[in-house]
Amino acid sequence: MKATNVIFIGIDTLRADHLSYNGYGRKTSPNIDALASESIDFKNCFSQAPITAPSFASIFTSLYPLFHGVVENMGKGVGWKMRPDVPTLAEVLNTSGYRTCAFTEGGNLSKMVGIHRGFDKYETEPSSLSKGDPHPVFSWLSENYKSKFFLFFHTFAVHAPYLPPKPFNTLFRTKYEGPLPRSIEEYKEQSKSAKLSIYEQMQAEKHKSEAIEHLQALYDGSIAYMDEFIGRLLKHISSLGLLENTLIIFTSDHGEEFMEHGGIYHRGNHDEVLHVPLLIRMPGGASAGEKIHRVVRSIDIMPTILENLEIPAPATLQGKSLFLEITRPAPSQIKYNKFSLRTDHYRYIFAETLAKIELYNMLVDPGAHMNIAAYSKRLIERLHAEYTGEITAAKLVLPPHSMFILRGHSEFAVEKIKAKLW
Repeated sequence: MKATNVIFIGIDTLRADHLSYNGYGRKTSPNIDALASESIDFKNCFSQAPITAPSFASIFTSLYPLFHGVVENMGKGVGWKMRPDVPTLAEVLNTSGYRTCAFTEGGNLSKMVGIHRGFDKYETEPSSLSKGDPHPVFSWLSENYKSKFFLFFHTFAVHAPYLPPKPFNTLFRTKYEGPLPRSIEEYKEQSKSAKLSIYEQMQAEKHKSEAIEHLQALYDGSIAYMDEFIGRLLKHISSLGLLENTLIIFTSDHGEEFMEHGGIYHRGNHDEVLHVPLLIRMPGGASAGEKIHRVVRSIDIMPTILENLEIPAPATLQGKSLFLEITRPAPSQIKYNKFSLRTDHYRYIFAETLAKIELYNMLVDPGAHMNIAAYSKRLIERLHAEYTGEITAAKLVLPPHSMFILRGHSEFAVEKIKAKLW
C-alpha cells in the first residue's frame, strides 16, 4: 500500500538483541514490541558503520561511507563533511513536495556534517523524553499531520553513559558496588571532584564482570526509558489518524559492545555493534508480523521508502529496495583502515594492509569467537571479491573527501546532554 507520509525513528546505539521482541530476557521494549507485531521485521539488518555520523549519512544517501565522504565522527578538532553533490532522502522528498522536519540531539548529527540538507526544519537542541515534558515532536505532528510530510526523530537516550532518569535507572538493578555512577544525580555529584571522566571510569572497570553487568542493566534501563517515550509517540501518531497512510521506519545507526570481543562502546566490527533493528510498518498495517531473515543493509532503507512512495530513485544509490527480495552482502567500515563484510553465513574482517584477517562462520559460531581465517584461504579470497564487487557495483567514482575544523565548537559529549535534561 502506498504511503502519504514517512516517519523515520532512528535510535542511537540500539543493538537488536537487547529488544524483547527479539527474545531478550529482560522486558526492555513493550511498546517497540507492539510496533514489531504490526510491522515487517527485518531480523538481520546490518549497519554500514559502527559510529553515528557515517552510519546516518549512509542511511540518508544510500551510499557506503567511502562514497558519501563521512568516514568518521567529529572529534579531535575536525570532522568530515558529506559530499555536496549527493542527493539525500530529505532533499528528494522535499523536491517532491513533502514538508521535511528532523528532531535530533545534535552532536555527530550536527549541520556541519551535512545530514541536515533537504530538511525545512532541522532541530539539534535536545529535548527531554520524560513523561510530562512536552517534546516538540508532538506539537509539530499536530500542526502538520494534514500535510504530506517526512519526519525524522533521533535520540541519544540509549547512548553511553547509560544514566536513565528514575525509575528506569533501577529497573534492572544489580549488586554492583564499584565507583561507576548509578544515576544522573550521582554522576553530577561525582563530576565535581572526579579525576577520571565517566568514560575513563568505564574503561578502568570494564574487565570486572560485575561492572559489565551493571552497565548492561543501565543500558537496558535506558532502552526502557526510550521505549516509554516511543509508546507515547506512537499513541499520538495513532490519535491523529496517521497509521492508515504513513510509512513508519524504526531502526538504529549501530549497536554497542559489552566486552564480547574485548571492548566497550561501538568501535568494533562484530554483530553486537553492527546488527541493528529494522521495522517497517506499512500503511494500514499491511504485512504485519512478517519476518525477513535474509541479510539486509541500512543503505537499503532509502530506496525502499522511495519505491513505496513511487518516487524515482537517484542514480547514485548503492542500496536496493527491500521489496525486491534479493540478498546482498553487508559491508561496513571504520575510517580508512578497518573493513568488514557480513553475509548470511560469514563475518569477514580485514585491515587495509590485510595484516590481520578475521573470519567467522556465524551459523556454527554465532558469537564469533573462533577465527577460522588460517584454515580458509579460498573462502577469504571469495569473500574479499564479494566485498570489492559490492562496493564497486554501482560503478561510482570515488570522490575526494572534505574535512572541516571544529574551531569555536566544543567537543560533543552525550553526558552533558543528559546532565542538562535529566
